[in-house]
Amino acid sequence: MKKQLSFILVFIALFLTACGSAATPSNLAPAAAPLAVTAAPAQTITPTADAVIFPNVGQQSYSDPNGQFTIVFPANWQTVTQPSGGVVFVDPTGRAAFGVQFTPTDRQLSPDALTDAAGQFATTNFGSDPAFKILSQANGVVQFKNNDSQLGTTINQIKATQYGQMVYFTQMTVVESLWAQTAPALQAMADTLHVLRTEAVPTPTEPPAWVLYTSPPLGVAFLVASNWEVSETENAVNAEWQSSGMMFSVMVETPQNAEKFLQTQLDALAKTDPDATHSDITADSIGGVTGFKVDYLYSTPDDIKMAASSFAGESGGKLYHVKIAAPQIVFSTALDWFIPMLESLKVVSSQ
Repeated sequence: MKKQLSFILVFIALFLTACGSAATPSNLAPAAAPLAVTAAPAQTITPTADAVIFPNVGQQSYSDPNGQFTIVFPANWQTVTQPSGGVVFVDPTGRAAFGVQFTPTDRQLSPDALTDAAGQFATTNFGSDPAFKILSQANGVVQFKNNDSQLGTTINQIKATQYGQMVYFTQMTVVESLWAQTAPALQAMADTLHVLRTEAVPTPTEPPAWVLYTSPPLGVAFLVASNWEVSETENAVNAEWQSSGMMFSVMVETPQNAEKFLQTQLDALAKTDPDATHSDITADSIGGVTGFKVDYLYSTPDDIKMAASSFAGESGGKLYHVKIAAPQIVFSTALDWFIPMLESLKVVSSQ
């Protein structure tokens, strides 16, 4: 048990270090500095002499909580999510592990650049080990050896793959004596990686330039950042920023009880996403209209975790429904836009 737990902790510590501080090409943004993670004790399982991934244990799917990716892994492996994003899966015997981490890039990387990124990832974070030795590096893949004080020599593979504006690093680590038997199964696991988000979520770099948007047909006006796209339909106006998932909308509905309207919206959401959660519906006012507000969390059909807030209030024989929504991971950043838009919203005509 001591050896099993030691390997889990060493792998996670090294993977966290690699994800948080690896030297990467200048066109890759390093992941945020992670926090320390302590793994739960490994299960006590007696393996066969030549097996790490056990047959007939079943498979289960892991969905990244922020909607970045999904992957299939053995049902009896331990899952350790990473504070900086990504995940580590650990074999119950403590002799093999697999990790996924990602970071944004602002350009298309060549195969050589991806290989360099994987090599720097390995060398910067494992190169201080006297036993560290690169075995091969090509096509975005680096294999190397290093030494574990409890388990002896391990074989590692790091692969860098670009998906749109994101570069994913996958890491396989196995004790040397089991590499040949285990690597094909780990590669099959890597092949199940399904990337859901390929764009880097934009964040504010400078104060936005605000412009006034007025919709005479809907009788509303509000400030919107000049780089946001605004579209209008017969009963709604929507403002969105690029492909970030951030959205501000004002909808005009038939007159009805505002509190019941929001409850109906929540009931409909619960049918499409049973795991959705929400706050209590509370009294509020926006744009000179009094009504009710509710905050809620839900997942899109692509398993992207979203945070949203809806307001509904009656004025001049109309129900105004105001909604803000953004991926949960960037919602606090999105408030830099949403708050000025909400504060500036006015019902300029209710006729």
